[in-house]
Amino acid sequence: RYGIGPVDAGNTQLQQIYTDLRSISAAMQQYLADNHRPPTQHPGLSTLAEATTVPPVPRNYREGGYLDELPKDPWGEPYRYVNDQLGGGASATYQLSTLGADMAWGGEKENADVGLEHLDYIDHIMRL
Repeated sequence: RYGIGPVDAGNTQLQQIYTDLRSISAAMQQYLADNHRPPTQHPGLSTLAEATTVPPVPRNYREGGYLDELPKDPWGEPYRYVNDQLGGGASATYQLSTLGADMAWGGEKENADVGLEHLDYIDHIMRL
């Protein structure tokens, strides 16, 4: 359907991506609950692991942060974060993804782009 998969013993990359995206997403939900808006584009996701001094500084940053460390995708690249925040507030959306092994847009199997929008599908194919 999305060019993602298959999920089998040999495809640990997809399992890692799934786990990482779930973990980052859960940390983001905690951050949003405390600060009412996602981190800005810069410094981005690093704000989940380490407090930022870049304005706007979150006012209710949790002591110890939201993640011990920010995971990297299976190919050692940072997960892509895009903050679609127009005007601020918790209603702002964000995107979180990896470009896959080829680090280019598109692709299938290990080269497939995988993002938050694919988590339900991955969950489904992992149960097959």
